[in-house]
Order: sequence, then structure tokens, then C-alpha cells
Amino acid sequence: MQWCIMSNHVHLIASATEPNNLSDILRDLKKFTSTNIIKAILDNPKESRKSWILWIFKASPPAPLRERGELTFIFSPASILLG
Repeated sequence: MQWCIMSNHVHLIASATEPNNLSDILRDLKKFTSTNIIKAILDNPKESRKSWILWIFKASPPAPLRERGELTFIFSPASILLG
């Protein structure tokens, strides 16, 4: 795997070998990174944009996920553009 971290996005070149599935690996990577980004924002007392960043990431999850208390935040260009 190779990657390049930019100021506002990441480039990733990856492959998977059996029995691993690339879509599962990417799903887990996205879950891990998004969870840790939110935790870093919440835990950083010096983050002056905390309220704004969390507001941008807030989602209106589908009813089944909302009822189970899942999917509090989303990370997508649409959420940033539409708020």
C-alpha cells in the first residue's frame, strides 16, 4: 500500500489478496479514521473551530440507524457543501 497525505484529502493505492476484500478493508479504514478524527476534535481543548467542524459533519441518518443510535456524523463533499 502507498499513500500521500494532502492538507485536505488522502491519495491511497492499495490492493487485497484472498481471502481479504478491498471494499472491506476500505470500509474499516474509513470507519477507523472517521472515528479517530471526531475523537481528536472532541478531545482537543485548543480546537477553536470545534463547534463548526462538528456541525459540518453532523448527519441526519436514516431512521433504522437513528433508532439504533448509529451514524452520528458523515464525511462527504455533500455534507461540507450543503451543511
